[in-house]
Amino acid sequence: MQLKQIARDALLKPLQAVSGIVERRHTLPILANVLLEQREGQLYVTATDLEMQITAHSTLEGKDGQATTVGARKLQDLLRALPDDATLNVDVTSSKMTVRAGRSRFNLQTLPAADYPRISLGTEQLQTLSLPQRDLRKLFSDRPEHAGNMKAARFIARVRREVRRVVASWTGEYQYTIDQVLENMVQRSRELNLRLAAAEDRAKLDFTIMLTVQTMNYLHSGRHRVAL
Repeated sequence: MQLKQIARDALLKPLQAVSGIVERRHTLPILANVLLEQREGQLYVTATDLEMQITAHSTLEGKDGQATTVGARKLQDLLRALPDDATLNVDVTSSKMTVRAGRSRFNLQTLPAADYPRISLGTEQLQTLSLPQRDLRKLFSDRPEHAGNMKAARFIARVRREVRRVVASWTGEYQYTIDQVLENMVQRSRELNLRLAAAEDRAKLDFTIMLTVQTMNYLHSGRHRVAL
């Protein structure tokens, strides 16, 4: 795989969108990796924990059919450490990925794309569930008196896996669908600079209940809600 003269964010943004489900410790080493695939002018980045799978993409010209897997956390940490306007060259040969940015050079271990586990999703699993902004503001705040509290995006990231599984169990909705809502909430909370407005335990309970209620409303109405 070769990616020439690409912007840092063309790789970092889709990576950030999927890496939330990647755990640091796995019995299968390849589950700590993301799958990178180049096709039809798009770079597709996929992560899975065998219960669910998330794919994000970025417009990026390259040779179709290129694919590899690389450690999600290591690649994300590397890209975050680079300047926002960094231009990258990525080369994969054998079991190694080389990332060059200016005079810097980094080597990451890869595993074959053919060994990456896939989850086949039916059309009924590819629904969109989202929450109105007003509901997000019921849980979190941007008021000055809460400026010292934990950021909402960090809080959601901490409870994401547990809440996703609980809500899926209570509602029967696919974890994949619920995780898309959680990812939207993380991104929107960052944009609005929201923070916790209550104690963490209370916020976690309220957060789980709200997401459950909204998911049930969605299932019964059959309608998509307004995006964040």
